[in-house]
Amino acid sequence: MLSAPDQTLPAGTAAVILAAGASARLGRPKQLLPYGDGVLLDAVLATARRCGFAQTVLALGGAAEEVLRTVDTTGCEVALNPEYGQGCSSSIAAAMAVLRPGTEAVVLLLGDQPGVRPESVAPLLQAMAADDGATAAVCRYEDGVGHPLAFSRRLLPELAALHGDKAVWKLLEQRAADVVEVPTPGPVPLDVDTEEDYRRVLAELQGGRVNTAARSGAEEEVQRRIPDVATLMAALDRHDYLADTGLATALFLAVRLPQPILLEGEAGVGKTEAAKTLARLLDTPLYRLQCYEGIDASEALYEWNHQRQLLGIRLAEARDAEVTESELFGPQYLLRRPLLQAIEHPGPRPAVLLLDEIDRADAEFEAFTFELLAEAAVTIPELGTIRATHPPIVVLTSNRTRDLHDALTRRCLYHWIDYPGPARIAEIVRRRVPASSGPLALQAAAVITRLRTLDLAKPPGISEAIDWVSALAVLGIERIDAATAEQTWGSIVKNRDDLELVGSRGAAWLVDGTDG
Repeated sequence: MLSAPDQTLPAGTAAVILAAGASARLGRPKQLLPYGDGVLLDAVLATARRCGFAQTVLALGGAAEEVLRTVDTTGCEVALNPEYGQGCSSSIAAAMAVLRPGTEAVVLLLGDQPGVRPESVAPLLQAMAADDGATAAVCRYEDGVGHPLAFSRRLLPELAALHGDKAVWKLLEQRAADVVEVPTPGPVPLDVDTEEDYRRVLAELQGGRVNTAARSGAEEEVQRRIPDVATLMAALDRHDYLADTGLATALFLAVRLPQPILLEGEAGVGKTEAAKTLARLLDTPLYRLQCYEGIDASEALYEWNHQRQLLGIRLAEARDAEVTESELFGPQYLLRRPLLQAIEHPGPRPAVLLLDEIDRADAEFEAFTFELLAEAAVTIPELGTIRATHPPIVVLTSNRTRDLHDALTRRCLYHWIDYPGPARIAEIVRRRVPASSGPLALQAAAVITRLRTLDLAKPPGISEAIDWVSALAVLGIERIDAATAEQTWGSIVKNRDDLELVGSRGAAWLVDGTDG
C-alpha cells in the first residue's frame, strides 16, 4: 500500500528519477544495494511518493530488467534508455519523451542518492514561482549546491537536448542569472559511486530506521558468540590468552554494553594482546592506532589525498570540465586512518578499535577522542558527522606514564591488569613457545619474577619471557644455569644500567637466588 504524500505540489509538477547508470566502479547495480528494508532505489522512490508529484518518471538502463524484478515501481512510468553509457543527459532525454502534456515543472532526483529529504522539493518550486525570471532552482546546502534540481517548463526543451554526463551543471552555469538558490539545511546528500560512498551512506543514516535491523542483527550475533563471562574466558583460553575472572568480566561488559574499556597496567602484562585476541575470537577486524606524543587527526582519523586531488583537477582541465569544491573534497579523495576505518566498518560484527598507549598522546588528542568514545561518531569538517552503523568495541591501553583526564576515564570501563605470578607466566610461555618444556618455562618464569624485584629502569614483561625461552629453544637449552643466563640475558634485560645492576648481583643469584 502506498502512503499518502506529505505535501501538495503545484499542478503539473513531474519527478524524473535517474537510475540508468551501469555502476562500472562498483561492479554491481548500485540502485540495488541493500538499504534499510529494501534497496537504495526503494528509498528514492519513497521520497518521490511522499512529495506528491503529478507524474513520476523512472529512467532505467543497464540494469533495467533486474531493477524491475526487484523494486516496486508502482506509480512510476518507466523510460528505458538504451544509450545509458552516454551519460545522464541521455536518460533525461528518454524521460522527457514520456512526460505528460501540460507539465509545468520537472524535479530531477538521483536513483543512488537516498538522503534527499521530501521537504527540500516544495521550496524549490515555490522559489522558482516567486521569481518571474527564474527557469531553475537548486538546493544550496551548507557545503555546496546539490540535488534535487527543479526546472520550469520554459527550460524543458533545452534540458531534453543536452549531451554528456555533466551537461546539466553546464546548463545551470550558462543560465546562472535565471537560477534560484534555495537555502537547504545540512550537507549535500551523498550519491553512491564507490564502496566507500556506500559505507558512508549507511553510516550517516544509522541513527534512523534504516540501520536498526542491521545493528540489531550484529548485537544478536555478538550475544550468540559471547553469552556470558565463562564462555568468554573459555574462548580467550582457546586463543591462548589466559585471563582471570576480573579481566574476563571487564571485557565481557565492554562487548555487551557496549562501552569503551581502559586497560591499565605495567608494560608487558597483556593489555594489547587482550584487544587482539578479542578481535580474533569475534572474527572481526582489529584497527590499531599506536599513540605517541604529537599524534593528530591526520594520523588517527583521515587526511586528504592531495596527489589524487591534483590529478582530478588536471583530468578535468583536460576534458574542459570543472571540479567543484564538494567533488574535490569528496569521499573518493579521503585517506582513511584507523578511527574512521573502525567507524565505517560495515559488519556483520563490530570491529575492535585499539587505542594503544593512549597515555603517550597529549591532552588535546584525548579531547579529540571524546566524540568517538561517547557517540561512536567522528566529524570531518568537509563531510560532516559520520556515525557508526556498528559501533566499534573500543579498547584503550595505558602504561600510566601520565594521568589521563577525568573526562576520558568517565567514558570508559576500567580494569587494572596485574603482573601474573610465575605459574601463569610459565603457562603463557609454554603456549606461545610449543618447543619449550614445562620445566624450562617454569624456570624462566621464576628468573623473570626474580629480576622484577630489582629496581630496574625497564623491568622485563611477559613478551621478554617469551622471547627468552624462544632463544633458549633455538639454542637447544633445556635447563637454565648461570652460564646460560649470562650468555642470553640480553633477551630479557634491555637497558645498560639494568645490565650492570643485574651483573652486580650475579648470574647465580639470577638463576637460583644465591649469591656467587
